[in-house]
Amino acid sequence: MIDAVRRIAIGRTLPALLATALLAACASSQIHPDDEKLYTDARDPGFLPPASPDETELLAKIDTLTVGQTLKLSQLSATIAADYHAASGRHCRLIALQHAGAQAQQSQKLACHTADGWQFFPDVFPASASLRAE
Repeated sequence: MIDAVRRIAIGRTLPALLATALLAACASSQIHPDDEKLYTDARDPGFLPPASPDETELLAKIDTLTVGQTLKLSQLSATIAADYHAASGRHCRLIALQHAGAQAQQSQKLACHTADGWQFFPDVFPASASLRAE
């Protein structure tokens, strides 16, 4: 009878101990600032570098523009389509771009203000970008 009680006690406590050890191991995993970044934070999707010298100039002058205002550059016209604060807390602007040249294509980019100035970011809602601009 004592052996049966011991088996039941071990049978109940062993899974609880294993679960506790697993939780402790997962909770103790830390990423230090010096470590290589092994994850992507949804609040920091990473910035996109300017695709041309005109886009670099646009980022430098974006603070001078208001919503609806157009900046004409050598191969690019940029219009601030929307101005808002993102869920991340960043001040962002949706920019409608008109590229000059034979192909004269239109596109949109999202620029947000960071500690390093204005930078382009991936638009995580590209389907709704045109809706925000209207």
